[in-house]
Amino acid sequence: MFKSYASSGLVVASALAASMLFPISASAIPFTITSTSTFGCVTPPPGLGCTPKVLTWKTPDSPLSSLTITDLTPPLLINSGDPARRITQLTHDNVIIPSPFGYSRNIDNTVTLQAGFPGLGPLLVNNSNSIKIDFTETVNSKPCTFPTPAGSVCDDFFDFTPSGLAPLPFSEGGINYLLIFGLETGAGAFFDGILTNRIYTAESATSDLFVTAQIIRVDVPEPMTLALLGLGLLGIGFTTRQRKM
Repeated sequence: MFKSYASSGLVVASALAASMLFPISASAIPFTITSTSTFGCVTPPPGLGCTPKVLTWKTPDSPLSSLTITDLTPPLLINSGDPARRITQLTHDNVIIPSPFGYSRNIDNTVTLQAGFPGLGPLLVNNSNSIKIDFTETVNSKPCTFPTPAGSVCDDFFDFTPSGLAPLPFSEGGINYLLIFGLETGAGAFFDGILTNRIYTAESATSDLFVTAQIIRVDVPEPMTLALLGLGLLGIGFTTRQRKM
């Protein structure tokens, strides 16, 4: 079962934007979406390793923890009005590291969208952006300094900037659409969107986080277009789903 955190500021922004949009019935024309994500690897600090798809980190005497990116669009057919589809998977293999550790990295992403089947229709979206993540390896002893929604001692967490998840408007055949992105947590991961943009992950566990995409057909009444674009910069369309343990 999934639980929504309706009090998330980003979810509230989504609701406000939804009040400005008038979804129309799903189109019969499919779209093809591809999404490629990599870590922005620069010279890593001591204890941190980086390849385009895998981050690893450790302290001198600890085993390795890792964060892996998997692209799920080889490519992916999607229709407007379909439920949100997973396009990227982040897998955190969280081992116990006995001392605090932290790092910051960008996830660089390129999304393309074309009308019709792969290679057959015009290119409608070609967008590149970055999402900054800040990881905190906590001290594994009670009392825990931070909340522990994953139930371990003590949960680690990722903070992220949501601006890279802002929706992308496009048009095809005289019809307006929005490509909307969201986050969905899998087992062992918990989203705290109430006060912060933070993902908690359980110690001694493998946790998954998914980036999702959805297309909706919309009419944007004037003069609200500029207001909608302003909200887009705040990450409207950001949705979360939380798996209940």
